[in-house]
Amino acid sequence: MAETLAVITAINFALSHGLDAVSILSDSQILMNTIKKRENKLEIFGVLRDIYSLLPSFKSISFSFINRTANVWADNVAKQALWALNNV
Repeated sequence: MAETLAVITAINFALSHGLDAVSILSDSQILMNTIKKRENKLEIFGVLRDIYSLLPSFKSISFSFINRTANVWADNVAKQALWALNNV
């Protein structure tokens, strides 16, 4: 769930800053494949629906898997985002 929230947060950040081309990297291969295939998963359905509804807002958006060892910073940000949302 943390990775999914990080993706929607990144998408909203990009839109709020006027970016029309972005590349989203995550160490969650399952999530990146789910989004690329526009599949749904019950446990994250609402966030996926929000992600899919925002995709047409970009001229270019890509989703790629990145190995966890190369993604330590983003992993920490995702965990912090989840922690912050749980404390609202």
